[in-house]
Amino acid sequence: ALSKEGELSIERKASANVPSLIPSAVPASLLPDTAKVLPIKMEVISWSPRILLIDNMLSYEECDHMRNLAEPMMAKSTVVDVGTGNSIASSVRTSTGAFLNKAADDVVSRVEKRLAHVTMLPVDNGEAMQIL
Repeated sequence: ALSKEGELSIERKASANVPSLIPSAVPASLLPDTAKVLPIKMEVISWSPRILLIDNMLSYEECDHMRNLAEPMMAKSTVVDVGTGNSIASSVRTSTGAFLNKAADDVVSRVEKRLAHVTMLPVDNGEAMQIL
């Protein structure tokens, strides 16, 4: 639910024996317009290693936008050759993917900041988003 300050509360659920230290609200400036109808839901699976299950993190519009940004860069996914360390094609991998540059545009930047806020990690710790 949106507070009078325009922040969206996160529905929190902690797994058994895992303390819930999840931030209570996401600043409105980091939310898409559709967040008002799609509350972010988070479950802490583990703190070490940090594993969070997050529902409704992205709006449909954000997904479409990032998919459109990645479309011209999509390439067949590869695996690492254990002998050389190089990326090689493999019949095992059937997906295609692309990485978006960090802060590629305002939408990507807002999503990166939202992820940082919700995961309680600095934006600089994040990696480029991979779109599959």
